[in-house]
Order: sequence, then structure tokens, then C-alpha cells
Amino acid sequence: MKKISAFFRSAVIDSLINPKALLMLWGFVFIASISHAQLTGDINNDGVVNINDVTFIKNIILNIPQEGLPAKPEPDVNNDGLINVLDIVKVINIITGETSNSPPTLIANVKFRDTDTEQNRMQIEGGLDEPTVGYQFEITGIDAISKTAEFTSPGDFFVDCRNNTVIGYSLSSTSLTGEHQLADIFYKPINSTACLSNLVFSNPSALQIVNSISGECVEVMPMIQVFRLGNYDPTANTIEILMDNPVAIENFQVHFEGVSLISASGGRAAAAGVSVNAEGGIVSVGGGGSIPAGSGVLTVVNFASLSSSVCIVSTSAEGLEMKPLSTEIGFPVCVNINPPVPVTLSFGTYDLDAQTVEILMDNPVPVARFDIFFEGFNITSASGGRTANVGFSMNPEGNRISGDGELAGTTLPVGNGVLTVLNIEPFTPKGCFSFAMVYSSNFSLLNNNLVSPSCIINSFPGCTNPDAVNFNPAANVDDGSCRVTGAVTLSFGAATKLNGTSQIEVLMDNDVPVHDFNIIFSGIEVLGITGGLAIQNNFQLETDPHFVKSRSEDQINDIPAGTGQVLAVIEFNAIGLEACFRDARTRIFAGSGDDFGIFGFSGDDFGGFSIGRNNAENITITGSCAVLCGCTDATAVNFDPNAHIEDGTCQFANAVNLSFGAVNSQESTIEVVMTNQRPIGGFQFSLDGMELTTAQGGIAQSEGLFVSASGNSVLGIALNENCSIPAGTSTITEIGYNSLGTQVCLSRVKVNAGTDEVNITTGSCIDIASISGCTDPAADNFSSTAQVDNGSCIYSGAPPSTGVSEGVSLSLDNSDPDPSAMFEIKSENRGFLPPRLTTAQRNSIASPASGLIIYNTTLKKTQVYDGTGWRSMN
Repeated sequence: MKKISAFFRSAVIDSLINPKALLMLWGFVFIASISHAQLTGDINNDGVVNINDVTFIKNIILNIPQEGLPAKPEPDVNNDGLINVLDIVKVINIITGETSNSPPTLIANVKFRDTDTEQNRMQIEGGLDEPTVGYQFEITGIDAISKTAEFTSPGDFFVDCRNNTVIGYSLSSTSLTGEHQLADIFYKPINSTACLSNLVFSNPSALQIVNSISGECVEVMPMIQVFRLGNYDPTANTIEILMDNPVAIENFQVHFEGVSLISASGGRAAAAGVSVNAEGGIVSVGGGGSIPAGSGVLTVVNFASLSSSVCIVSTSAEGLEMKPLSTEIGFPVCVNINPPVPVTLSFGTYDLDAQTVEILMDNPVPVARFDIFFEGFNITSASGGRTANVGFSMNPEGNRISGDGELAGTTLPVGNGVLTVLNIEPFTPKGCFSFAMVYSSNFSLLNNNLVSPSCIINSFPGCTNPDAVNFNPAANVDDGSCRVTGAVTLSFGAATKLNGTSQIEVLMDNDVPVHDFNIIFSGIEVLGITGGLAIQNNFQLETDPHFVKSRSEDQINDIPAGTGQVLAVIEFNAIGLEACFRDARTRIFAGSGDDFGIFGFSGDDFGGFSIGRNNAENITITGSCAVLCGCTDATAVNFDPNAHIEDGTCQFANAVNLSFGAVNSQESTIEVVMTNQRPIGGFQFSLDGMELTTAQGGIAQSEGLFVSASGNSVLGIALNENCSIPAGTSTITEIGYNSLGTQVCLSRVKVNAGTDEVNITTGSCIDIASISGCTDPAADNFSSTAQVDNGSCIYSGAPPSTGVSEGVSLSLDNSDPDPSAMFEIKSENRGFLPPRLTTAQRNSIASPASGLIIYNTTLKKTQVYDGTGWRSMN
């Protein structure tokens, strides 16, 4: 047996190196395995004890799924109530024939040796006083992913790891003594620290060695401090810096891009007594203590924006005793902010006699320096204004003025107004801004705009063309008013529809004959030419969707000089709201033979183009673009039969009127009456002077609309497309209220009439003082015009002139009425039917008596008149 054991140990070692040796080993194990019905160590119950049983126990310990286990495996080989590496050593001893039974006398000590949190790798070391052939331990806080090298020597130990368990055992008689690396593993951190626990060490007799753990747990997660941006306040121009720091921080720096920092305050830094500096693009610690571990707002920085976003570009941090810490930038890295408002410059008051001009500046951020350049004039001096108020040094030089606050240690604060007043040399005809450079408090170049007025005029406008009929020799600036002999003027005539075809006239004033023309349009698509002098004079015509071109077939039939002549009638499709000239040119007859003058023109405010051509001043365009749009709805009061495009201006007759109906002060209700010429699918209005409680009844409810009241507003919504209030006059709803002011008015009325435009009017307000009085018809001072009873009723005490006398009881059957009743109706299959009236019919009752009962067919309610108004009984 010892020879077999020696052979087995040698074969095992060879098999770890040579696969062929491993096959021979398995064959030998199969032959040499101990076979009997139920062997100790036969975990898989296959009748033999071999290396497979070792693997089964190892897989059970590491919780590795496996096939082939019997229904009730018995891996607790040493019967100690536990399944661990001692059972594996026991099975190996059974296979190898090891029968020693030596109890351990010394101990095994385990500790972490190296932990690399960047690569998530750790080594565990054992100090083994007792010879050790197997070990097992758990590492809490991690999930072991894979092993690298098992240990330095010897090399016939098998080591495996799974989840948080590491197991190692000798496949031969080799044992470990002294300092050894037990495992080198890669891991996935679960918690921030990892700890050793549940140690089991086996001596060669499969007996447990006393063990201990040396040292503390180790950190397995890198301590990363995360910086990110928080809430941005566009009003205050502030943004929060957030920090998640798992350890205390003594120092940090955050570098920004896109802003000029002004200050920092508040947050966890201030709460910990740490001062924070904010300057340029850097936020850093200015002094104080340390910021404890935690998360939240580190500080809040105030800034001036230099771009459309603010971003964190880099960070750094130091822990206690200035230990460098890892940092990273979390989401969001950037936050979009209001785009920087540029500094604007313009001219203020220009004093022609004193030769002074104000320079105005609007700066949304502090300004430390500026250089402004002009053209057209030179500067002699600068004084006054906002720069003088803060002590800026002003340096005029030629056409430049410079201002700097460095000597005074100041900046120009945020604001607007007169920057300075320049004394300038006389100039002509005008002086203008050329360009400017404006710097912020951290000397960043700011965007700037030179806005109107960007020039000052020292000139006399007029026509400067000596060939023009209106030449002005005193003018030094041409204002475009020149009129030259031989001028041609184009304008639009009427735009009409004829048998569904859109047409527009092109009119021409020409004081010389016109030989040909080329006109480019915008807003229309040209289809052809149907009339005008061009056709009458036999011009060759060519059209394109955007232009008309023509030429006289000979030099005799040129279009003669004239005024208001119809040059052409254009058929078109409208593609814009207006038809405009975009560009044109014409040739006029200027002599005999081929002697023609060529003239061109371009529009001013026609299609937004200004295309210059030779002698452009000789031909002009007058009038506005021809309006092609209008109201195309034939039912509208402003229907335009010549309109080509609907422009949404249709107006209709007063389609909806809202007014008040009956006021019932006893029930605190008021009716709202609508007169509508078309169906209404919904409505909304307010009752100024009232606090509303309910909105119910009326035709809106009977037609299936949902009606609600809140505050002083009422809303009616159609629950489906078939619900609407039909045309006519009706009480749309009855409003309940808590309070009634001295005057109640309808306001903010909106209705839903589909796509139709609806004009809305409202009835008069209710003046409570003018409608109050005695509303009881039985009173001596009854007022038929009063709608609200003011308690002024006076009674003489005389009985009414009609009705049933006191002491007389009536019944409609043969029985006597109830003693308490003046009048009683008895029936078992019929009811009492009061008069059935619409709201309009009810309102036509003159001086209704208090207690008068009707059934309102409009509101579908039984109502009683209480002396002040009609009150619904249900």
C-alpha cells in the first residue's frame, strides 16, 4: 500500500504538468480505488473513493453547481458536523493510504499582505508553525473572481476560490511550514473593507490546527472624492458645487471653464469653518479646518458667464495630513447657463456746437479695462461719466479712447449709462464706432456689440447727383432722393381673381420709351402674361416661376412714355402673403439704330434685397408690396373676394352674448344666459365680484357638458364630440355663490366654436344697489323691478284679496283634509302637476307671488319664487 501511495503522489504531481500522465493517473485510480458497497469518502456513491470525491467536496464547499451527486451525499467524512477542507484531506488520506493520527500542537496565523485597490488584487499570507496540508478561509466584503499564482513553493498544492471563499490542499504528502503566500486573487469589491473569517487549517492527519488572524481588515475600494455641479440660479448667477467625499478633506481645487468666478460662500465648507477662494476659473481652500466625510453642497459660487455653459475641467483634493486623494468629476460635468449678455456701446447726445459726444455703455459684468476705436474723427479729451465716478484712468489718443481701473484698484461696476464724454475735432460727414475691446475683472475679453446709434452725422443730406433734376449743391450725403430724366418707376396695381385665376397688374411710369424689361418677383409663382402694353406692343415674352422677361420685336413698337400704364397683367399662384419686386432692369430707347441706354434698378424694402446695378438711381420701385392675403371665408363680415390666401383676419357677426338671468338672494344663486348663433362646444368665464360655490343645471348640463366652478371662474367642457349647446338663447347654468359684491360683472369669456372665429359680447353688470328692494308681492311696498330683497317690505295686516279664507279647508276627494292643511290632494297613482314653463316664459310672469311654483323645462327643475328670485326645489 505504501508503494501504491508513493506512486499515487508522484502521478498526481506529474498530472499537474503532463495531461497524458493525468490520464494514466485516472486509470490507476480506477484500478487502485477501494471498492465496497458504501465506503467512507465515497461522496458520489459510485462504489470507489478517488479524486472525483475530492472534487465533489471542494465544489460543495465553494458552492459550485455539479452533476452526479447522489440524492443524499455524505461529504462530512470525518463526522464533525461540518463540511470543510478537513473532509478533503481525509478523503485524500483514504486514497493515498495515509493513516497517521497525530494531533496538532502548534498554530497557524493568517494576514493580508498586499492589496492593490487600483487593480482589485490582493495576497493573503500564512505563518504556519504546524505542518499544513490544507486550508480554507472566507474574505468578507469582496467577491473573489479568479486566482493568479497560488503560493511561492512548493508547487503541488491545489488552490481555488469562488464568491468569498478560498480553499487550498495538497494532493501529495507535501505540507507547508513557515511563511507562505496562500492565495493571490483578483476580486470585485462589495464593501469598502475586506476581512478574514472562518479559518480552517488541516495537519497531515486531517485534524484542525489552531489558527488566528493577524492585523485589521483592509480597504478594498479606492477612496474617490467626486465633484459635480448642482443647482444653477440664473437670477443670482450662482451654481452649487457638490462633493461626495468618503474621507475628511483638508484641501481641494476645482477648475472651471466658461465663467469668471467672483466669490464662494455657504455649503459644507462654510459649515466646517473652511474658507473658500473663488478667482478667475479656480475654486480652492483659503484656510480653516477640514471638511468631514459626507456628501452634498460643498460651496456656492457666484460668477460672470463667458460662454453658454459652465463646466468643471479638473479637480484635486488632499485628506488629513495633506495626503493626496483620488478625485473624479461626476455628472453633470457641464450646465447650460444663460448665454453671456454682451457689453453694448452706443452714442448718446451729440452737441454739434460744443463738439462733444456721450459714449454709452451697458455692461452686465464688471469691467476692468476698455479700448474703443472710432473712424471719422479724432479725440482731444475725455471726462465725466461713470469712469470718472470710479476713478478710471482715461487716455485719448487719435481715434482711440482707453480706460483702465488698475491704478485706482477699481472696476466699472455692473450698470448702464454715460461711460464718458468725448471732446472731438470737427469732422464731416459722419463719425462711427470702428471696434472695441472690453475686459472683465479677470482680464478676460468680453463680447461686445456696437449698437444703434453707431454713428453720429455731421452732414447735410440730399441729392448729390449733378445730372438729377433735384440736385442739391449744398448736400454732402446722398439720401437716395435723386430723380434723373429718363427715369422708370414700377409699382403694383390690383391683385384680383377672375374665374378662379389669380392676376396682378404691374404698373409703369416712364418718361422715355421702353424697349425691353426683365422683372424678378418674390411671393408669387408666375404662370403667364395675359394683358398689358407688353402684349399690345407685340413684345416677345418669356416667363419663369420667378421672373418675366420681354423684348420688342422691333424698334418701332417700344412702350411709349406715360404714367400709370399697365405694363403687364401677370397670372400667378400665391406662395407668400405679399407679391413683391425682388429685382428688375430695363432698356430705354435713347437714339436711333442700336443706340440704347441700359438702366437697372433694385428695390428698397421689397423682398429684403438690395441688388445694385448700373445707374440704379434712374429707375425706382414705389408703393408697398401687393397684399395677396385676406379673409377667404364667405360667411365672414369682412370676406374679401379677391383674397388669394387666408390670413386669419376673418371677422364674424356677434356670435355669442353672455348676460345675467334671475338673481336669487335667498338661495344665493344667479343664472347666466347665453345667446349664440352657432353651436358651442365649451365655455369659460369669470364673475368679478362673486365667490362661487357651484355651477349646475341649465342647458349646458342637460346637453351633457361637464360644468364646474372654482374661485370666481366657471368652466364648461364637452365630454364628447357630440356634446354642444345648440344655437339660440338659453340659461346655460345656474351659479351658486358665497358672497356677492356691490357690482357683479362677466369677464374673460371664452367659447369653443370649433375652428370658427367668434365675436363675444357680455351684458351689463349687475348693480346690487339698483336692484334691491321689497320683492314680496303681498307687501304694501312691493317693487316689481327689485331682484334682491333688502328687508324693506311693509305689510298692513289685511288678508289677501283672493285665495282660501282662514278656517276653511278643502280636499279633492270625499275625505276631510288633514287638520293642519288648508288644501290637500290625495291619490295613489297620480301626482301634482304645476305649470310647465321655459325660463323665458317664467321670466315673463309679471310680479310673481312669493311661493309661486312652476316646473322649469329649460333647467328641468321644480322652482319656487321666494320673493327675491326663483329657487330650485331640488
